[in-house]
Amino acid sequence: MIRKCIPMAMSLLLAGCGSGDFTCSSGPVVEKLTAFYREATAPVGVPDGFDATKTVHRFEDIRQQGANDHQLVCAATYYTTMVPKPGATYDKDALDWANKLAQPINYTVEKLDKGGVYVTVR
Repeated sequence: MIRKCIPMAMSLLLAGCGSGDFTCSSGPVVEKLTAFYREATAPVGVPDGFDATKTVHRFEDIRQQGANDHQLVCAATYYTTMVPKPGATYDKDALDWANKLAQPINYTVEKLDKGGVYVTVR
């Protein structure tokens, strides 16, 4: 009985190898989303008195809304957290409000022929 279970378990494990990048919330996907939002917000910049190097882009409530063999349709809630520079004056209430501002996003994740993923934000 044990001998029959081991080969079956190994084949299931091997079938899953390499597929971890093809999810809505995998590390490579979130890295690509973060890079996209950093580039998209760069022209606007960070307000005076805030440290651009400590601005955090985060994605919560990541979910899959649809899929086929090569593409996932995903959604998430995007937040930006800004950190004031030491000694800077700012409106604390406005900062708290801005850091809680949620933006819904939709994106697709596609498998690349050469391996890896391609992320498109809509």
